[in-house]
Amino acid sequence: MYNRGILRGKNTPAFAAWSVFSLITLVNCVTYLQFTKSWVNVAVLFTDFVICAGTTLIVLVHLRGKVCVDQTDKAIVLVSLSAVLLWTVFNTAIGGNLLNQVAYTLTFIPTYRNVLRNPNDEPTLPWALWTMAFVLNIIALALQPQAQPMDYVSPVVCLMHHVAITLLSRRRR
Repeated sequence: MYNRGILRGKNTPAFAAWSVFSLITLVNCVTYLQFTKSWVNVAVLFTDFVICAGTTLIVLVHLRGKVCVDQTDKAIVLVSLSAVLLWTVFNTAIGGNLLNQVAYTLTFIPTYRNVLRNPNDEPTLPWALWTMAFVLNIIALALQPQAQPMDYVSPVVCLMHHVAITLLSRRRR
């Protein structure tokens, strides 16, 4: 639905956010898998990575490579990629995942700007569905007796941002 809206010209997402989301969600999957050692726990994050990478490609193709990346976007990309680089240097799953949550949060800034500027650029239904995916991910974690508090960090951070975009996209157009 989200990508169909892009192709039909109904919404124009923030390219900087989606391109960095692709990298960060991949790192999120790797660090979270290293920490939890469970593909079940990573399923939603892996799906998120596939969606982010696909959306990035669709935005790039739809805009014919003419994407808008301002100074703030560049700074966010730089700081986000620095967090990913720090993970590769220290190579600890917990530290990497926590650094990645900082990067993930910063990467949402262009999307927040986008939805605040024009709620139509971030359609509500896809964001609501992604929000429900993270709710289900948290429920699945809660059902696992071996779940630890650290297991919840990534899905809860993701949930908070997806809820926020869902609510902001519902503002009067």
